[in-house]
Amino acid sequence: MPDFGRCLGCDGKALSSHSTGRTLAGKDRTSDPNADWGKHKTSGRRQDGTLWEKIKSWFGYRVHLIADTHYEIPAAVQLREASRSEIACLRDSMLPQLFEQTPELAERCQQFTADRGLECSQLKASLYDEYEIRPLIDHKMMWRQEKQDQNYDPKMPITRLLHDGVRTDNIVYDVCVLRPKNSGRWRSVDSK
Repeated sequence: MPDFGRCLGCDGKALSSHSTGRTLAGKDRTSDPNADWGKHKTSGRRQDGTLWEKIKSWFGYRVHLIADTHYEIPAAVQLREASRSEIACLRDSMLPQLFEQTPELAERCQQFTADRGLECSQLKASLYDEYEIRPLIDHKMMWRQEKQDQNYDPKMPITRLLHDGVRTDNIVYDVCVLRPKNSGRWRSVDSK
């Protein structure tokens, strides 16, 4: 497969341990000493306006996987404790190890996809600046409360008062794309 690795993607999966996560009677350790607690929190707003929140917690591990998205074949896999951040695992160990071990894969890769849970400006900058790979990672849902307002206009920037109750200042949040002068590279920057 000469184009293997042209489009890579990453995701993580929670793996529960069969251990109870409790300390063994009379000993100062759990029945699975390598596992620990992880938590995944999601929230949103229903159509009727009420808020919802779902928290998934487990005792065990998390699998981090980088795969070719066209052929659906894994390129790198790591099993880590559940509390380990997916972003840190990907940015600090998985990508550098993968591209160091297989430099031809780093040269061949053109785009890297992930869900918005892995959105991080450092990760995006690293992919583009160090490896010249286009990151296709959606932005996190920012300022949800303002976006749920009935007067919300997606064409207008969202503003929020700097000090509650004081109407003289505001902060404008906008996700913009900056292009440095004399450079063909584009970089996404979160500005506040």
